[in-house]
Amino acid sequence: MKDTINSPEDQIYSKLYANRLPIKHKAPKPEQRPLLQSNYAEWLNGYNWSWWATLTFADLQSNITALKKFDKWMRQISCLSLYNTDPFWFVACELGKEFGRLHLHALVGGIPKDFPPEIPEGWWEYSNGWAQVDEFVKEKGAEGYITKYITKDTGEWQIGGAWPGE
Repeated sequence: MKDTINSPEDQIYSKLYANRLPIKHKAPKPEQRPLLQSNYAEWLNGYNWSWWATLTFADLQSNITALKKFDKWMRQISCLSLYNTDPFWFVACELGKEFGRLHLHALVGGIPKDFPPEIPEGWWEYSNGWAQVDEFVKEKGAEGYITKYITKDTGEWQIGGAWPGE
C-alpha cells in the first residue's frame, strides 16, 4: 500500500487541513468508557442530523487516507449548490470484527430534505467501495452507536463543516 501516515502527501495535508485531521486521544480506562460514550452521545444528540452513513472501502486504507477520502466526499456534497447544502459532520473509524477492514460511520447535518442520498452513495461507491446513506432517525440511536467507536483504544474521529452556532 503506497499511502502511509508519514508520506509527503500526508504531511502536506496535515499543514493544509490541520483543523480537519482526526482527533487523537489517549484511550480511556475501561471504567471511564461508558460515561464518555454517554457524554459524547448527549452532545451529538443536540444537533439536527440529516443522514446516517456507513462507508466501506474496496481496498485496505489507513485511517488518515480514509478520512481524506471522506473529506473529499463531503466537499463534493457541499459543491452541489442546486441543493443549497451547508453540511457539517461527525465521522468515526471502525475496524470490522470479521475481516479487520476499516470502514466509517458518519452523522451528516445541514442537508436539505430534498437532497436524495442516492447521489452521494453513488459518488462514494464509484471511487471507494460500498455506501449506505439513510435519512437520520433519532429514535434509532445512531449517536450512541457512533460514540462507542471513539472511546475504544484505536478510536479516531473527525468533525468538520459548518457546525450550527459557530
